[in-house]
Amino acid sequence: MGNKDNAHKGLGLIPKGWEVRRICEIGKVTSGGTPDTKKASFWNGTINWCTPTDITALNGSKYIGHTIVKITEEGLKNSSATLLPKGSIIVCTRASIGKAAIATEEISTNQGFKNIVPKKEADTDFIYYIILYSENKLLKLGNGSTFLEIPKSDFENLPILLPPLPEQRKIAAILSTWDKAIESTQKLITAKEQLKGGLMQELLTGNKRFKEFGKEKWEVLPFDKVFEFIPSYAVSRENLTTKKTKGQIQNIHYGDIHAKFINELLDLKEVEELPFIKDEAIKGNGFLFVKDGDLIIADVSEDYEGIGECVELINVGNKKIVGGLHTFVARAINGKTANGFRCYILRNPAVRLNLKKLATGSNVYGISKTNLSELKLIIPPLPEQRKIASILLSSDKEMQLLKNQLTVLKQQKKGLMQVLLTGKVRVKTNNAK
Repeated sequence: MGNKDNAHKGLGLIPKGWEVRRICEIGKVTSGGTPDTKKASFWNGTINWCTPTDITALNGSKYIGHTIVKITEEGLKNSSATLLPKGSIIVCTRASIGKAAIATEEISTNQGFKNIVPKKEADTDFIYYIILYSENKLLKLGNGSTFLEIPKSDFENLPILLPPLPEQRKIAAILSTWDKAIESTQKLITAKEQLKGGLMQELLTGNKRFKEFGKEKWEVLPFDKVFEFIPSYAVSRENLTTKKTKGQIQNIHYGDIHAKFINELLDLKEVEELPFIKDEAIKGNGFLFVKDGDLIIADVSEDYEGIGECVELINVGNKKIVGGLHTFVARAINGKTANGFRCYILRNPAVRLNLKKLATGSNVYGISKTNLSELKLIIPPLPEQRKIASILLSSDKEMQLLKNQLTVLKQQKKGLMQVLLTGKVRVKTNNAK
């Protein structure tokens, strides 16, 4: 641990041998720009032109080498965009404020960025990590009524703690080790997801059959011969709370089906605590609670891919849970489906195609109970359903282990940034005496 003998507003105590420097003192700061969109000759060139979409697509990756949209030399010259050299740090200062990447190729950006070309006394990777660590400070610099944006002067004058160059490099090397582990784990997860997608394509369509079931025919049945609807309750987010209520009635909101729940099979022993319906929003005592094997189906989506997304519930236990806003609750009837397989029935490619055809709307797409009732489902024999479900569940478990590992790595990196980038923990360098 190093001695700290100085203080600076907003940065706390300054580690011995470190300096407080402004961003503009450790690198040249430039803004971006957008060529005239009506000039065809400005677009579809060879020059990388970064937008916040490109940063989002990196999924946390440290480097950016190419962009979705490219501009021409003419477009660059006739706009305020600047061609940045390799090793520049591009920083979102509008929209996804604080997100950043290091350019591995020459690049330009739109006006939603402030970009840093580091000077020799500043290590590029270290400054990249300082920017990520300063996300909350950058958010506070944002202003504007339509959207938050950081003025160039405010960004340039942001104070940071800067250790000697050898220490910068050592800190960056340590954090880069965690980044490599995070990226490697993310690639494994992506590969597993692709493998599962392939398995679903083969198994749910019958393209790949198991020898013991190869001669048995699959049934095609309308939804209402396989499931019946039970009531769901349209409770808005404003009437939900994370605190346990007197009624203790929990709710599954359609937004969580789209964004929160990772797998099709929702294990209520493992999932994060579901929100409770506020007591004042409960009217009457006529709730019909879900049970194991029920499907919760989102009846609206902002895109076609999310139409009919659903989860199958397991390990409900004694919990009092209801389907929430924009959901249908479907309960199996007639003994046609096996536990653990129901959540995959709407994943069959042929079924999904027909499901999309039933959707209505322009900006938001929805399905009705009437249309869903008539949807033709492809149903294998029960023993084959169980076999398919067991294989897909094994794939889910492998992915979950990797996702848990990824969460731990990200938490470790966050902890390291908190102590290394503030000097609370000092690193030894070859220059240390």
